[in-house]
Amino acid sequence: MGKLIMVRHGESEGNAIRRFTTSGEAKITDLGRRQALEAAVRIKLKYQPILVIASTFARARETGAERIFRDARMMIVPDGTAQIQRLIIGQQLTGLDGFR
Repeated sequence: MGKLIMVRHGESEGNAIRRFTTSGEAKITDLGRRQALEAAVRIKLKYQPILVIASTFARARETGAERIFRDARMMIVPDGTAQIQRLIIGQQLTGLDGFR
């Protein structure tokens, strides 16, 4: 059985000033880019993912996941974490694979 590894984006502009942001256009900081890159490299080396799921939020798009995981299938979900949670819960309840 595979593993599900969930990683949030690195530090965002909102995180840096300790403000919660719901805007999809909040960007990540330079520190956030470095954090995301480090996490992506570690995950790729240890797990060699075949599927990467990302949201359409700017802070998710700026992580560089497309470059690091270019051999993996990319799935972009417009509703971010909430949609991922619905897919996983739906799969568990129905036994149907919502990721295909």
